[in-house]
Amino acid sequence: MTVSDLNAHFLRVLQYHHLAQLRVITLLKDHPNADPDIFKLISHVINAHLVWISRLQSDIEPFNEVWKIYDAAGLTQAEQLSQSRWESFLKSNPDFNSKIKYQNVQGQAFENTVEDIISHVFMHATYHRGQIATRLRQSGIAPMSTDFIGFARGQFS
Repeated sequence: MTVSDLNAHFLRVLQYHHLAQLRVITLLKDHPNADPDIFKLISHVINAHLVWISRLQSDIEPFNEVWKIYDAAGLTQAEQLSQSRWESFLKSNPDFNSKIKYQNVQGQAFENTVEDIISHVFMHATYHRGQIATRLRQSGIAPMSTDFIGFARGQFS
């Protein structure tokens, strides 16, 4: 896979994740009294995206609020900010093999490639959306599909 192909792939996966996030957020707007843990999980996914993009873009004041909880309106705003920053970053044609040094929220130092960080961010989000779907079902709310294959088939609107 060429660098150009990898960049196109990540931009496509970013679009999928954004639409999947919006599907969950839309459902939560219709169910504002849903289990608070659902709001905590979807907020965490957005916050994690903001933490990682902050690291990748070497923000002077990094975003580290991984467990900040948003209401439905705040979720939409934070998701739009995350999407905008990630899209801008990916469109800047980053060097996927470059290594980024960072500290996790506990202050431990690490170094990973840009490609590994991006892959982690997307897989992390998918993992937590699975937890969200389970919590929705347990609350008697039918979750919307956020499967990638549905996006690939054009079933996300």
